[in-house]
Amino acid sequence: MRKLNRNYLRLGWILLTNGSLVFLFLSGPIRIHHQEELLHQVMRTPSPPFSYVREFFSDPWAPLLVLALLGGILAEVLRNFLSPVMNLGPYVVWFIVGLREQMRVAGEVTTYETSLGKMFLAILAVVIAIDAFFYVIALKPRFFRSQ
Repeated sequence: MRKLNRNYLRLGWILLTNGSLVFLFLSGPIRIHHQEELLHQVMRTPSPPFSYVREFFSDPWAPLLVLALLGGILAEVLRNFLSPVMNLGPYVVWFIVGLREQMRVAGEVTTYETSLGKMFLAILAVVIAIDAFFYVIALKPRFFRSQ
């Protein structure tokens, strides 16, 4: 099996980006529950029962995205040749879906929500560009040697 070259900057970048998103997705239900609990305390009403598993799996895309991001980390640690696809794929799909959503709701949302969407797309574009830069450098010698 072909392997990518060893690059600790690329590995660190993948661990940072994928790891932070995995952390945000895994901590999301807890953060939402904590906010709801604070609201119930202020209103002096009992808070409903909480199930982390039910909340995490209520959105079917969250577990799939977490698995894809963890798979990207594993592929990068193993220096698998498919690592570029596994690490760029989720971000590119997310960028395309976000861009499509921005164009769909262009006139329906406030300027604050539009600016948040544009900032999110800009962050995704930066992550995609840095990932692509690292993988072009990693794959460039292979293509020149074969020609």
